[in-house]
Amino acid sequence: MYRPKSIILICVSLCAFVSSVAIPSPQPENSAFPNLTLLTEEYAPISYYEDGEAKGFAVELLAATLVEAGSTQNTDDIQVIPWARAYDTALAEPFTLLFSTTYTKHRANLFHWSGFILRTQVVVFTRAERRLKVSNSEALSTLRLGVVRDDVAEQLLLSLGLNQKNIIRNTQPDYLINMLLRDRIDGFVSSTVIGNWYFERLGLNRALFEIAHVINDSTEHFVFSKNTPQIISERFKHALDNVKKRPFYQQLLRKYPSVNVNLP
Repeated sequence: MYRPKSIILICVSLCAFVSSVAIPSPQPENSAFPNLTLLTEEYAPISYYEDGEAKGFAVELLAATLVEAGSTQNTDDIQVIPWARAYDTALAEPFTLLFSTTYTKHRANLFHWSGFILRTQVVVFTRAERRLKVSNSEALSTLRLGVVRDDVAEQLLLSLGLNQKNIIRNTQPDYLINMLLRDRIDGFVSSTVIGNWYFERLGLNRALFEIAHVINDSTEHFVFSKNTPQIISERFKHALDNVKKRPFYQQLLRKYPSVNVNLP
Protein backbone atom coordinates (compact mmCIF):
# COMPACT_ATOMS: atom_id res chain seq x y z
CA MET A 1 0.00 0.00 0.00
CA TYR A 2 1.36 3.47 -0.91
CA ARG A 3 2.19 5.57 2.18
CA PRO A 4 3.58 9.01 1.25
CA LYS A 5 3.93 10.13 4.89
CA SER A 6 6.23 7.18 5.64
CA ILE A 7 8.40 7.96 2.63
CA ILE A 8 8.68 11.60 3.67
CA LEU A 9 9.77 10.59 7.17
CA ILE A 10 12.43 8.25 5.74
CA CYS A 11 13.79 11.01 3.48
CA VAL A 12 13.95 13.47 6.36
CA SER A 13 15.84 10.93 8.48
CA LEU A 14 18.33 10.24 5.68
CA CYS A 15 18.95 13.95 5.16
CA ALA A 16 19.58 14.41 8.87
CA PHE A 17 22.06 11.51 8.85
CA VAL A 18 23.96 12.83 5.81
CA SER A 19 24.18 16.32 7.29
CA SER A 20 25.71 14.87 10.46
CA VAL A 21 28.57 13.21 8.55
CA ALA A 22 31.77 15.29 8.37
CA ILE A 23 32.54 15.96 4.70
CA PRO A 24 36.03 17.35 3.95
CA SER A 25 35.98 20.71 2.23
CA PRO A 26 38.71 22.61 0.41
CA GLN A 27 40.83 24.88 2.58
CA PRO A 28 39.46 28.44 2.32
CA GLU A 29 41.81 31.02 0.88
CA ASN A 30 41.76 33.12 4.05
CA SER A 31 42.72 30.23 6.34
CA ALA A 32 46.15 30.03 7.98
CA PHE A 33 48.91 28.95 5.63
CA PRO A 34 49.98 25.43 6.67
CA ASN A 35 53.44 24.44 7.84
CA LEU A 36 55.42 22.80 5.06
CA THR A 37 58.42 20.53 4.73
CA LEU A 38 60.86 22.88 2.96
CA LEU A 39 63.58 21.01 1.06
CA THR A 40 66.51 22.09 -1.06
CA GLU A 41 70.08 21.06 -1.87
CA GLU A 42 73.58 22.55 -1.88
CA TYR A 43 73.21 24.62 -5.04
CA ALA A 44 75.03 27.89 -4.42
CA PRO A 45 74.40 30.67 -5.03
CA ILE A 46 70.77 29.55 -5.38
CA SER A 47 70.59 27.60 -2.12
CA TYR A 48 73.26 26.44 0.32
CA TYR A 49 74.04 25.97 4.01
CA GLU A 50 76.58 28.24 5.68
CA ASP A 51 77.25 29.35 9.26
CA GLY A 52 74.35 27.29 10.56
CA GLU A 53 71.66 28.60 8.23
CA ALA A 54 70.23 28.26 4.74
CA LYS A 55 71.26 31.01 2.33
CA GLY A 56 71.03 31.89 -1.35
CA PHE A 57 68.90 33.57 -3.99
CA ALA A 58 66.02 31.07 -3.87
CA VAL A 59 66.18 30.87 -0.07
CA GLU A 60 65.69 34.63 0.28
CA LEU A 61 62.95 34.59 -2.35
CA LEU A 62 61.19 31.76 -0.52
CA ALA A 63 61.43 33.52 2.85
CA ALA A 64 59.79 36.66 1.44
CA THR A 65 57.08 34.58 -0.25
CA LEU A 66 56.24 32.72 2.96
CA VAL A 67 55.77 36.04 4.77
CA GLU A 68 53.55 37.27 1.94
CA ALA A 69 51.48 34.05 2.11
CA GLY A 70 50.92 34.48 5.85
CA SER A 71 53.15 31.60 6.91
CA THR A 72 54.92 31.56 10.28
CA GLN A 73 57.87 29.61 8.83
CA ASN A 74 61.23 31.09 7.90
CA THR A 75 64.72 30.07 6.75
CA ASP A 76 65.27 28.12 9.99
CA ASP A 77 62.74 25.60 8.68
CA ILE A 78 64.57 24.93 5.40
CA GLN A 79 66.41 21.60 5.18
CA VAL A 80 69.49 21.51 2.93
CA ILE A 81 69.95 17.82 2.12
CA PRO A 82 71.19 15.65 -0.78
CA TRP A 83 69.02 16.10 -3.85
CA ALA A 84 68.07 12.43 -4.21
CA ARG A 85 66.56 12.34 -0.71
CA ALA A 86 64.80 15.68 -1.16
CA TYR A 87 63.36 14.61 -4.52
CA ASP A 88 62.11 11.26 -3.21
CA THR A 89 60.46 12.98 -0.24
CA ALA A 90 58.67 15.45 -2.50
CA LEU A 91 57.35 12.60 -4.63
CA ALA A 92 55.87 10.81 -1.61
CA GLU A 93 55.03 13.21 1.21
CA PRO A 94 52.21 15.79 1.24
CA PHE A 95 52.81 19.44 2.17
CA THR A 96 56.36 19.28 0.82
CA LEU A 97 57.94 22.20 -1.06
CA LEU A 98 61.03 21.39 -3.14
CA PHE A 99 63.40 23.81 -4.86
CA SER A 100 65.05 24.51 -7.23
CA THR A 101 63.44 21.97 -9.57
CA THR A 102 64.24 21.99 -13.28
CA TYR A 103 61.21 21.64 -15.52
CA THR A 104 61.17 18.66 -17.90
CA LYS A 105 58.39 16.78 -19.70
CA HIS A 106 59.11 13.78 -17.49
CA ARG A 107 58.49 15.81 -14.33
CA ALA A 108 55.58 17.87 -15.63
CA ASN A 109 52.84 15.81 -13.98
CA LEU A 110 54.79 14.75 -10.89
CA PHE A 111 54.40 18.04 -8.99
CA HIS A 112 52.40 21.23 -8.64
CA TRP A 113 54.59 23.83 -10.37
CA SER A 114 54.31 26.88 -8.17
CA GLY A 115 56.65 29.58 -9.35
CA PHE A 116 59.58 30.36 -11.64
CA ILE A 117 62.98 30.91 -9.98
CA LEU A 118 65.59 31.13 -12.73
CA ARG A 119 66.71 30.00 -16.14
CA THR A 120 69.35 27.30 -16.39
CA GLN A 121 71.33 25.19 -18.86
CA VAL A 122 72.30 21.56 -18.35
CA VAL A 123 75.69 20.99 -19.96
CA VAL A 124 78.53 18.49 -20.26
CA PHE A 125 81.68 19.78 -18.56
CA THR A 126 84.90 18.15 -19.80
CA ARG A 127 88.59 18.70 -19.17
CA ALA A 128 89.72 21.48 -21.50
CA GLU A 129 92.99 19.77 -22.40
CA ARG A 130 91.11 16.82 -23.90
CA ARG A 131 89.27 19.12 -26.33
CA LEU A 132 86.23 16.88 -26.50
CA LYS A 133 83.40 18.22 -28.62
CA VAL A 134 80.00 16.57 -28.61
CA SER A 135 77.72 17.39 -31.53
CA ASN A 136 74.76 15.11 -30.77
CA SER A 137 73.35 12.43 -28.47
CA GLU A 138 75.06 9.67 -30.46
CA ALA A 139 78.42 11.18 -29.59
CA LEU A 140 77.33 11.38 -25.93
CA SER A 141 76.69 7.64 -25.90
CA THR A 142 80.41 6.96 -26.35
CA LEU A 143 81.33 8.81 -23.12
CA ARG A 144 81.26 7.90 -19.43
CA LEU A 145 79.30 10.71 -17.80
CA GLY A 146 78.96 11.59 -14.12
CA VAL A 147 75.66 12.89 -12.72
CA VAL A 148 74.15 13.66 -9.33
CA ARG A 149 71.74 10.84 -8.51
CA ASP A 150 68.10 11.70 -9.41
CA ASP A 151 69.17 15.10 -10.70
CA VAL A 152 67.62 16.41 -13.91
CA ALA A 153 70.91 15.64 -15.69
CA GLU A 154 70.45 11.92 -15.06
CA GLN A 155 66.86 12.00 -16.29
CA LEU A 156 67.85 13.90 -19.44
CA LEU A 157 70.59 11.40 -20.28
CA LEU A 158 68.19 8.50 -19.81
CA SER A 159 65.62 10.21 -22.03
CA LEU A 160 68.27 10.36 -24.76
CA GLY A 161 68.62 6.58 -24.59
CA LEU A 162 72.13 6.45 -23.15
CA ASN A 163 73.39 3.13 -21.84
CA GLN A 164 72.97 2.95 -18.06
CA LYS A 165 76.49 1.55 -17.76
CA ASN A 166 77.90 4.82 -19.07
CA ILE A 167 76.06 6.94 -16.48
CA ILE A 168 78.04 7.22 -13.23
CA ARG A 169 75.86 8.32 -10.30
CA ASN A 170 76.80 9.88 -6.99
CA THR A 171 75.08 12.19 -4.52
CA GLN A 172 78.07 14.57 -4.28
CA PRO A 173 79.08 16.85 -7.19
CA ASP A 174 82.60 17.38 -5.79
CA TYR A 175 83.21 13.61 -5.90
CA LEU A 176 82.21 13.53 -9.57
CA ILE A 177 84.44 16.50 -10.39
CA ASN A 178 87.39 14.73 -8.79
CA MET A 179 86.59 11.68 -10.93
CA LEU A 180 86.67 13.94 -13.98
CA LEU A 181 90.06 15.36 -12.99
CA ARG A 182 91.45 11.81 -12.68
CA ASP A 183 89.97 10.80 -16.07
CA ARG A 184 87.74 8.20 -14.44
CA ILE A 185 84.82 9.80 -16.29
CA ASP A 186 84.80 11.78 -19.53
CA GLY A 187 82.32 14.44 -18.50
CA PHE A 188 80.41 15.91 -15.57
CA VAL A 189 76.79 16.73 -16.47
CA SER A 190 75.07 19.44 -14.46
CA SER A 191 73.62 22.92 -14.65
CA THR A 192 76.10 25.68 -15.40
CA VAL A 193 75.26 27.29 -12.05
CA ILE A 194 76.17 24.32 -9.89
CA GLY A 195 79.18 23.29 -12.00
CA ASN A 196 80.82 26.71 -11.89
CA TRP A 197 80.12 27.08 -8.16
CA TYR A 198 81.74 23.75 -7.31
CA PHE A 199 84.80 24.54 -9.42
CA GLU A 200 85.23 27.72 -7.38
CA ARG A 201 84.48 25.97 -4.09
CA LEU A 202 87.14 23.33 -4.80
CA GLY A 203 89.68 26.01 -5.70
CA LEU A 204 89.90 24.87 -9.31
CA ASN A 205 90.79 27.14 -12.19
CA ARG A 206 87.71 27.46 -14.42
CA ALA A 207 90.04 27.29 -17.43
CA LEU A 208 90.63 23.60 -16.63
CA PHE A 209 87.12 22.86 -17.88
CA GLU A 210 85.05 23.60 -20.93
CA ILE A 211 81.47 23.02 -22.00
CA ALA A 212 81.52 20.27 -24.61
CA HIS A 213 77.77 20.17 -25.19
CA VAL A 214 74.53 21.88 -24.10
CA ILE A 215 71.90 19.23 -23.39
CA ASN A 216 69.01 21.36 -22.21
CA ASP A 217 67.97 24.99 -21.83
CA SER A 218 65.24 25.13 -19.22
CA THR A 219 63.82 26.80 -16.12
CA GLU A 220 63.87 26.05 -12.39
CA HIS A 221 60.89 26.34 -10.06
CA PHE A 222 59.39 25.94 -6.62
CA VAL A 223 57.26 22.77 -6.69
CA PHE A 224 54.81 21.17 -4.28
CA SER A 225 54.29 17.44 -3.84
CA LYS A 226 51.38 16.26 -5.96
CA ASN A 227 49.39 15.12 -2.92
CA THR A 228 49.44 18.62 -1.42
CA PRO A 229 46.08 20.42 -1.91
CA GLN A 230 46.38 22.49 -5.07
CA ILE A 231 44.93 25.55 -3.36
CA ILE A 232 48.10 25.71 -1.23
CA SER A 233 50.24 25.73 -4.36
CA GLU A 234 48.06 28.44 -5.90
CA ARG A 235 48.24 30.62 -2.78
CA PHE A 236 52.02 30.27 -2.76
CA LYS A 237 52.28 31.22 -6.44
CA HIS A 238 50.06 34.26 -5.90
CA ALA A 239 52.27 35.36 -2.99
CA LEU A 240 55.43 34.85 -5.09
CA ASP A 241 53.98 36.95 -7.92
CA ASN A 242 53.29 39.74 -5.42
CA VAL A 243 56.84 39.59 -4.06
CA LYS A 244 58.28 39.92 -7.57
CA LYS A 245 56.36 43.18 -8.07
CA ARG A 246 58.13 44.84 -5.16
CA PRO A 247 61.50 46.65 -4.96
CA PHE A 248 62.81 43.77 -2.82
CA TYR A 249 62.96 41.51 -5.88
CA GLN A 250 65.08 43.93 -7.92
CA GLN A 251 67.40 44.33 -4.92
CA LEU A 252 67.70 40.54 -4.73
CA LEU A 253 68.63 40.31 -8.41
CA ARG A 254 71.35 42.93 -7.92
CA LYS A 255 72.67 40.95 -4.95
CA TYR A 256 72.99 37.80 -7.10
CA PRO A 257 74.12 39.07 -10.54
CA SER A 258 74.92 35.56 -11.84
CA VAL A 259 71.24 34.55 -11.64
CA ASN A 260 69.49 34.62 -15.01
CA VAL A 261 65.73 35.21 -14.73
CA ASN A 262 65.11 35.75 -18.45
CA LEU A 263 62.81 33.06 -19.79
CA PRO A 264 64.16 30.93 -22.70
